[in-house]
Amino acid sequence: MDSETVSQQPTKEDRLRLREKNMEAFRRIYPTVADLVEKHAPLATLVFNDDGEPDLEFIGQHFYGGDIKGYTKSQIESYRQSPYRLFIPHITATALDTYGQYSVQKIIDRTQDELDFELQKERLLPETFYLIVQGIGLAPHLDELVEWTQCRNLILMDANYEGFYHSLEVYDWEKLLTTMEQRNGDIFFFVSDNPRLILDALRERIRGSCVTALDGTYVYQHFVSSLFDEFAKMFNKDAQLLLTGLGFFYDEQIMMRNARTNLADGTARFYLQPAQPPARPCPAFVVGCGPSLDSSIQYLKENADRGVVISCGSALGPLMAAGIKPDFQIEMENLEVATVLEFVAKEHDISDICLVAASTVENEASVMFKERVFYHRAALCPYPIYSNDPRHFIRNLDPTVVNAGLGFVQELGFSEIYLFGVDMGQRGTDMHHAAVSYHYTEGAIIAQSPFDIVVPANFGGKARTTSGLFWAIDSLQRLVNQGPRHVKYFNCSNGALIEGIQPKLPRTIEVPELPDGKSELVQSIIKEFPPFTKADFDRCWNLERLAGAIDQASDDVRDVLLDWKDFSATDPKIELNSIFYHPPVDDALRKFATLMLRGTFNMVFIAADYYVSRATTRELAEKAHAIFIEEALELVEICRDRAIEHMKVLDADEFLPLERLKNP
Repeated sequence: MDSETVSQQPTKEDRLRLREKNMEAFRRIYPTVADLVEKHAPLATLVFNDDGEPDLEFIGQHFYGGDIKGYTKSQIESYRQSPYRLFIPHITATALDTYGQYSVQKIIDRTQDELDFELQKERLLPETFYLIVQGIGLAPHLDELVEWTQCRNLILMDANYEGFYHSLEVYDWEKLLTTMEQRNGDIFFFVSDNPRLILDALRERIRGSCVTALDGTYVYQHFVSSLFDEFAKMFNKDAQLLLTGLGFFYDEQIMMRNARTNLADGTARFYLQPAQPPARPCPAFVVGCGPSLDSSIQYLKENADRGVVISCGSALGPLMAAGIKPDFQIEMENLEVATVLEFVAKEHDISDICLVAASTVENEASVMFKERVFYHRAALCPYPIYSNDPRHFIRNLDPTVVNAGLGFVQELGFSEIYLFGVDMGQRGTDMHHAAVSYHYTEGAIIAQSPFDIVVPANFGGKARTTSGLFWAIDSLQRLVNQGPRHVKYFNCSNGALIEGIQPKLPRTIEVPELPDGKSELVQSIIKEFPPFTKADFDRCWNLERLAGAIDQASDDVRDVLLDWKDFSATDPKIELNSIFYHPPVDDALRKFATLMLRGTFNMVFIAADYYVSRATTRELAEKAHAIFIEEALELVEICRDRAIEHMKVLDADEFLPLERLKNP
């Protein structure tokens, strides 16, 4: 803490000079914060005690009890004795794709064989990349915390700008801003009374700043607040999502292969978000394949002609078995989609349903449909090659096909949306899908995680969900939260509660008949999506340029690794994050290359950091770090060679065997 800030009562003129100096610094570095605080209308009053120490007074109450120095000293001393830190789970090699497994397992084996390496429980050094401070107040706690933690990113949370507004007169913010600038660090203000918005912003900040440096983050609470209590509940529950969905190199190879195969003949349409979608005259029924679909199927059968039916993935089987032909079939995954569709196509004609699928869906699945609309997934490497235009993807579509289905109808402008079979978990049953779905056929391929996370149920009580579906619930909630305010959402499923979507029993739904039917409406929607021609494909696919981009990105990563000598240094982490997450906006080729590489490399960096940082001595950590660098450099060359080899094979309209593609 800067003792000069609070030890003498400054004159009003001194305070105004300090305020203006601080505001000038914020206008220069953080103009948005400056604009917001200038518009703030304060409710509290800045006061001083007999010793000149500042405090905030509101309705006769003093925020610091008249002793800001004692309040802060006691709080920091208590925190330093038992700090709250966020530690990532122990990442094993088996949690990664085959390329990541290969690299991380070699790091583990070599550190054990060559160094007799043992892990301790916590990180060797107290320094951290991220420091999260809940509560700004008059900011007497910030200097000491920033110095003690040596953070590179200071994240400040508060419900409003009240304390910050007054702190500008008694705290030297310019000095703190200069300190963080000299540290090549940054400060982020998350000011909102909505904990969900803060958590979403935090997730984006970690991805944007340095995704590999989350482990060891300090979380400091300056005062008691219901906002922080709610945030803590969400944070503890959702922390696993901060590193979810980074991707893998092998998956990107599959995505690249599938997208090229789907788009090469120029016979499909591509998805285009309508700038101003017309009003749709009926509701949208988004249908998932959760267990409760069985109890909703009769309602859907009786009312399918009163709304546009969106079948999500394996829901197609139960729908067709009940005599309900959906208007759109949504698909998202890159593998095993054809197997599920073939199960349905054996008994039913699905060819005249319009497929709306990720461009990365397997071609064996897409060719079953006459009309195909492909959207892009922004975080996958084909997107910059064939589009690089955000109008061509569905927002917040990960991680399940239901997320894509809801995003699809939301962006098309439907103002009334009903969810059926969107259980996102189990309630009162051990079933994981609707009874007549593919998943219960002999030999069905099911990768089912345990339903071991307890969540609120849609119609009251508790439900159980998996880690993957937990992510899906969060994504659905963000879709609703960020969507148009006028849309009405109803969840008719008997599973997990989805905040922002009103629970509604199917028997209570009343929708009017469509006098002219819906065929013309469905066809008009399809025609809103432009064709992707052979000329479009030829313009996008260029082997020489794509291979050159992989070479350049690989060289960039290699150069940072070669210069990374100190295991505790964070500059290399920032440089690598910049390579992977901040390629030039208009450089589609660089974006393609970094999207292909970043998932596996970031997971390897996170896993390696976990091990190296838990060495028992600095000497051991440095030696383990040297091993990590050697293995990471080898991985760069493995991925470079495999990616270029794969593109050359695809360019000849052939396929690289999956075993060759999968294994380093």
